[in-house]
Amino acid sequence: MGFSGDIRKLRPSLGDSQLVEYASVEPPAEIRPCLNALGDANYVIDLGNLFTWGPFDCLYDPQYSASLNNGAGLNGLDTLCQQSPLPFEPPPALQTSRPDTPIEPATLQSLSTPAEEAHQSSESVSHIVNDLTASSCASPQGDPDSHSDDDILIAENFFHVKAVRNEMYEKIQSFYLAQTDMCFKKVAFPDINRLNCLVQLYFEYFHSQMPFIHSVMFESDSSWILVLAVAVIGSQYTKMAKGKQYIIVLSELLRRAIPLDAVKALQYDAMTLAQSTLLLNVNLVFNGFRDDIINLQFLRTWLATLIRPFLNPNSKRDSVLLHVSRTVNIYDRWHAWLQVEARTRLVYAFFLLDSFCVVFLDMQPSYSMDDFENRLPSSDQLWSSQDAHSWQSHLQSSRETPIITLRQFLSSSCSRNFSLGQLSRFNRLTLLLGLFVGEKQAANISRFTTRFLVPSGNPCALRHSLETPNSYPSLNSRYQLLEPNFTPTTSASTFPDCFTICYHLTSIFRYTSLRDILAYTGWLVTTVESIAAGKRIAQIMEKDTEGARKCVIHAGAVIREIRGVLAPACYHGFSLLFAFLYLWVYERFYTSTTTKRPCPDQSSPYKLLRIDRDPKSTLEKQWIAGDPDCRPYLTGVGLLLEPGASTRLLKECQRILKSFDAWPHLRAGFIFSLNELVDEVNPLTDVPYSWAS
Repeated sequence: MGFSGDIRKLRPSLGDSQLVEYASVEPPAEIRPCLNALGDANYVIDLGNLFTWGPFDCLYDPQYSASLNNGAGLNGLDTLCQQSPLPFEPPPALQTSRPDTPIEPATLQSLSTPAEEAHQSSESVSHIVNDLTASSCASPQGDPDSHSDDDILIAENFFHVKAVRNEMYEKIQSFYLAQTDMCFKKVAFPDINRLNCLVQLYFEYFHSQMPFIHSVMFESDSSWILVLAVAVIGSQYTKMAKGKQYIIVLSELLRRAIPLDAVKALQYDAMTLAQSTLLLNVNLVFNGFRDDIINLQFLRTWLATLIRPFLNPNSKRDSVLLHVSRTVNIYDRWHAWLQVEARTRLVYAFFLLDSFCVVFLDMQPSYSMDDFENRLPSSDQLWSSQDAHSWQSHLQSSRETPIITLRQFLSSSCSRNFSLGQLSRFNRLTLLLGLFVGEKQAANISRFTTRFLVPSGNPCALRHSLETPNSYPSLNSRYQLLEPNFTPTTSASTFPDCFTICYHLTSIFRYTSLRDILAYTGWLVTTVESIAAGKRIAQIMEKDTEGARKCVIHAGAVIREIRGVLAPACYHGFSLLFAFLYLWVYERFYTSTTTKRPCPDQSSPYKLLRIDRDPKSTLEKQWIAGDPDCRPYLTGVGLLLEPGASTRLLKECQRILKSFDAWPHLRAGFIFSLNELVDEVNPLTDVPYSWAS
């Protein structure tokens, strides 16, 4: 969000010289030598620098500061994956279930690994890896403790699935040993016991967020690539001393293991490859490194290609499988049902991740909503059955749930009285995100039509262009169908919080765009663009003050759901950040437009609207209506719309992020970016780093 470096002598584009100002902040001494290359007249901006300054660069984690200043040698490690690795012959242990499956050659290793410093410096990376190694060998008190992981290994082995088999681990280890990059020799690799714990952590913390891998199928049919993919996500939740090293090495190993050649991909099981690639993309979105976002640009497209064969609706096949002759073994019926259900859940897990890219990263969706004709997944009770008899019992006792597809729900013919109470939280979340993403697509098309297809110079067209909404009021009734004010069916514990968070967050983004909020903070924009974004937000808030006040309540609801969570879901960091940033933007808008705040007498204090608690409906209505005696209050911040509240908001967001025990790199990046926002560091102003360019 802010700019902490000194990028000089970059020649601005013609006509843009008045927009480009040198950064006013001198870089820290430890990274200043890395910037000398920018003074070279022949310096060419590389793709990685486009994401150098933003919340995805977590390399300024305060815990790294000691090693950055300890004067350690800088030449012990080449930039991670900067070297061109030599081709190698895959050892036999790397073969998948199909004996002719090759290992992807070095041509797939074209982009840098996530663990790079902000300036693509091998020296900076050496610092980070050395620090990771040093800090991981110390106990929380700073004393070496060789047995510090023993208790953690016991605590993190949840026995959700069978332990990782020796032959499976040997295949992963062989692929690791086959890597020729120096970085793989400097970063710790987990042994079989630790890798098994990472797999168990996946099913303990992440499985309920995207339930598309069944534990029984994983135990019987999983390949080493899928085991590696599961371990990568599980590593985000470990408390092991070298947990951050495991995240780095396993993430890069998985990226290299996924084949990106269509012919070679045919040699893998389609389901396994799609599942593994989906988990790789999850890691890229939420890991917290800018290089992951770059890799995401094409790996997300590759994932969409792998998912395409699964988009064909198969409801007829489901019916045949569920009503097969009773002479067939119940075990076979259950496994046939699992195969079909796994296909459906894979499609909607992909849709969920793709929607997260739209909501959190402001990307374009991979597919139109019309492409999702698959029925929504079956109930969680059926899917979580661990044997054929429990599955049959749930199948016979469960109520008949409505069969609906995402496309049907979004169609104009869908009845507004349609009952959604019997749908699981995952299905409700799917419908909510489908509605939001479809609406966003329509709004983008509307802007394009207005901007390019209307006659130029038409005053009416210009006025319509300025009034193009972020949402369509005609869809409000659809959102009301999904409003989280009911008692849901029994489901995984993570989804009530996920659905509620996404409902309130999308309500904010229906009012004002994510890109304008981030641009106003100064992230990856020029000063001119940041000011323009602020003006757009101010115009919206002046035109619809009630909507702005409603979004304050929505932001408080997001904070209420996330506050106090120790092992956050992958989307918690983004959701918390954007909720606080909206309150920060609203605070600044209110401060700039209010000349004198009303001050009630001592006998009549403000009526506090506790937005992060369960606010009373009467107070909500008074606040939305603009009652000056009703004021929002946030725990840890105090009264909003008061002097200093904007800074206290950012610091409270940092405090909550610091309490998280998962997704450490993303968390650290957000904390550092908020530090810059608190310190009012000037945003990056060089045009090549701007979104608009």
